Amino acid sequence: MRKEKFVVFDDIVTGTTASSPAYSSSELDHHLGRFDRLGFECVVDNLMSVTKLDVFVLHSPDGEHWVHTNGTSNAPPVAGQGDVHWSGTLPSPPLVGVANSGSAPLFAYARFQIFLGAAAEGAHVKITVTPRDSR
Repeated sequence: MRKEKFVVFDDIVTGTTASSPAYSSSELDHHLGRFDRLGFECVVDNLMSVTKLDVFVLHSPDGEHWVHTNGTSNAPPVAGQGDVHWSGTLPSPPLVGVANSGSAPLFAYARFQIFLGAAAEGAHVKITVTPRDSR
């Protein structure tokens, strides 16, 4: 059952790579983890030399040790394997990607990890979440 809809990230991302990503606000980690699954939309515009962009959903039982919900490598994350990702010749903005956190229930905490292909790249990224529960 759909519970609500809210924005978890709406900012310019620049200087990020797989080894130094941006994250959604830690203030939302516990709130996002209250739900079984997260459906989300990622809208990207104002591209500045962007060649790659990845958005991952991570979850944690304790808010300290995080794993990707899609089963990919956790440290460091692999470019091109995000829940939402673009690479190569990107289409004209805005770029819109839709994904979810998978079929397994989330741990107590959840967050989003965002990174670009190189430190010199930049873009405006907005992530809107629609959480769902089986109850």
